[in-house]
Amino acid sequence: AETFVAHLTIADGICTYVEGPAEKPGVVVKSPADVWLSVSKGEIDGQQAFMSGKDQAEGDLMLLMKLNSLFSRP
Repeated sequence: AETFVAHLTIADGICTYVEGPAEKPGVVVKSPADVWLSVSKGEIDGQQAFMSGKDQAEGDLMLLMKLNSLFSRP
């Protein structure tokens, strides 16, 4: 199992990966690395991962629910 802290900054249609915690995060997702990787590859749905307890979230949960539409695949 890999442990790391990173955040995504999403602004003006651009998503940037940054090592370390965000200063003022809108939502914080705590997830095992393998679950996060599967969600980011589209292998599992992020909402399903949250609802089934595979990851946890704190903060603006409506923002969490929007992530699927931000990163949808054609």
